[in-house]
Amino acid sequence: MIMTKGGKIILAETKGEHLKNDDSQEKIELGAAWRNAAGNQYRYYMVFRDEENLPHGAVSMGQFLETVEAL
Repeated sequence: MIMTKGGKIILAETKGEHLKNDDSQEKIELGAAWRNAAGNQYRYYMVFRDEENLPHGAVSMGQFLETVEAL
């Protein structure tokens, strides 16, 4: 977990390319449910190195770093 200067708490689940599968999609949905239940100050991201063939709701490392910087 990471806390931003603005007080947001970020949970990042990093994944290797070999883990892009149906299980990843279920974990993304579970992470979104956790974020919604935990409150507005919490964020969840499933992060892969590359942008190719990302599961819906996942982000690339570049996208994640840009998002965290903006928080």
